[in-house]
Amino acid sequence: MKERQRWRAVEDAFLRAYVKQELEEEHRAWAASTKEAAWRLRRVELQLESKKPSQRKEKMEEIESKIKALGEEQRFLLTELKQNTRNN
Repeated sequence: MKERQRWRAVEDAFLRAYVKQELEEEHRAWAASTKEAAWRLRRVELQLESKKPSQRKEKMEEIESKIKALGEEQRFLLTELKQNTRNN
């Protein structure tokens, strides 16, 4: 009976060691996965941050182009208006 208890204790110890090892391996895998996810998130954030200035620059160029076109249209209309008033 005592020998059976001793074997049971040994089996329990091996089982606990095995479960502990499996748990540690799972924890390492989870930590690595979390670290990789954080790294990917940082990359995406950096990509978004780098896009913002270029998008802003493009928008500013678009607005400047529209302002320039409006200015040219205004000058053309003023010239046309002056010619019409001179002719009348």
